[in-house]
Amino acid sequence: GKTPLSWAVMNEYDAVVRHSIERNDLDANAKDNEYGQTLLSWAAQHGREVIVRLLIERDDGGVNVKDFMCS
Repeated sequence: GKTPLSWAVMNEYDAVVRHSIERNDLDANAKDNEYGQTLLSWAAQHGREVIVRLLIERDDGGVNVKDFMCS
């Protein structure tokens, strides 16, 4: 299914998402098991501009990672 973090992105739990994104042990390119989407894909799809920017600023933000939405 969806990861807890992708669920938090979709449901606008910005504080949880921001805290998680700032952690060094987060795999920003991880895909959920339900749709194969990355956090960046979920954030962009749901109009989460601040989260998209935070993910892009990370070295591993998933900008070049493909998921089912753009394979």
